[in-house]
Amino acid sequence: LGATGGAALLVGWGLWARQLDLELTYSDQKALGEDYTTTLRALETREVFAPLVGGAGALVATTSLPWLLPDADALPTWAAIVGGIGLATAATGTVFLVRGANCGEFDIEGRCTDVLSTTRLGVLLVETAVPMLGVPVTYWLRAAFGGGATASAEASPRGAVVRGGGEL
Repeated sequence: LGATGGAALLVGWGLWARQLDLELTYSDQKALGEDYTTTLRALETREVFAPLVGGAGALVATTSLPWLLPDADALPTWAAIVGGIGLATAATGTVFLVRGANCGEFDIEGRCTDVLSTTRLGVLLVETAVPMLGVPVTYWLRAAFGGGATASAEASPRGAVVRGGGEL
């Protein structure tokens, strides 16, 4: 699950890079007076893909943390550092979300002229921060409640079952 979540989050960033490229192409086409309708249509069609895929990846990666993280008696230094990076990433994403919500300049098509806001960078940064913030939280929950987590999966021609249990 962790690898799948991480891969989906990376795919989300790849989709964002494509969205950014389309936004820059759209801006260039407008500035040069070229026909931009095809690029605009592609932008509008794809604008939710990166946040959806990235969010799904963040969710899957975060939920797998109790099974992936090694046991420790206290919060490891590396986990605190990962949490700090996650906090900084979430704060940066929030700045971009606020910036996009307060956009004051729009083009002829009604799109915000702030490219980083229109590409949903803030959303993707906040989504990326979730699993990083989940690392120290998982250790704190383990310390508060003790125990360990278990997971198993079984597959057959008749179906598949995934089981999880135990404490964090």
